[in-house]
Amino acid sequence: MGNKCKKCIFPNLEQQDEIQTDSRNKKNNFDSTTNENGMNIYPTQIEKENKFKNKIENLNEELENIKSKMNNDNKEHENNINTENNTNNNDFLKFDNPITFDNNDDQNFHLFQSNNNKISESIKVDDNNNINKNNEIIEDNDKNENFKIQNSINLNSENNLPKDDFSKYIFEHINKIRKNPKEFIEIIEESKSNIKIDKKGKLIFKHKVKVTLSEGEPVFNEAISILERTSQMNELIFNPNICVPIPDNENDIKSKNYLNEKIEEIKQNYPISSYWRDIITDPETSFILMIVDDSSKKTRIKRNDILNPDYKYIGICSVTIGKTFGCYVTFSK
Repeated sequence: MGNKCKKCIFPNLEQQDEIQTDSRNKKNNFDSTTNENGMNIYPTQIEKENKFKNKIENLNEELENIKSKMNNDNKEHENNINTENNTNNNDFLKFDNPITFDNNDDQNFHLFQSNNNKISESIKVDDNNNINKNNEIIEDNDKNENFKIQNSINLNSENNLPKDDFSKYIFEHINKIRKNPKEFIEIIEESKSNIKIDKKGKLIFKHKVKVTLSEGEPVFNEAISILERTSQMNELIFNPNICVPIPDNENDIKSKNYLNEKIEEIKQNYPISSYWRDIITDPETSFILMIVDDSSKKTRIKRNDILNPDYKYIGICSVTIGKTFGCYVTFSK
């Protein structure tokens, strides 16, 4: 009975106070999360982690926006490049593999930005060069168009006709047959009766004058067939600028060298599509045989030129040598 139960022994109060104030059980004021009213004073570890995660999410969102903007810029550059009519091989401008980057490193973005600026500058330079070239082309075209308009006004004048009577006759009849090709069929048909064989056995066309033929009636029939299939076309405009000048020496009228030399001189300023020379004494006979075109070379160049719908201008001039007419005819589109 003299022994006291250990369970009933109360600890010394002084010791209890010491236990309560033991440094090992004290909470660090820095780590305390609540004040005396139970309010949070310092963020907990979870809150710190949440804030960090939010910051990462915001950064990721910003990076996604940057990547989206980059891709849009790439597509815009590709569209601009594809719409340019550029014959040069500028593959380096095409963003077939757009630059991408991860969230840990944005250096690629700065690199892309600097390269993109260089590319933009190069595009601006090319655009400026193209604009300058286009302006030069437009100016040249304007000059050409003005030149054409001025010439067209002069050339379409009612007084714009060949000077000599022979050339006027040929010019007017060429436009008559172009305006109504079928109307000339009857004239060719009736002309077949003028095909003769002279005393020397030569095939000739005897109308107002005698002209030697090469094939005769088959070529006349061929001309009729062509006229039947030919539609109405534009009348030709007389252009004195493409006329071959008459030589000072009458003997040069038959010179092929003279004709070719003068044609080359004209071509330096005006385009010549075709040309030929005709020497005959009667304009009516001359025109009939131009359409029939029965020559030994069988080129039919005269008929083809007169009935060519692509031609727009004609130059024609002639000179009288005794009883003979020397005539130069040129055509231009």
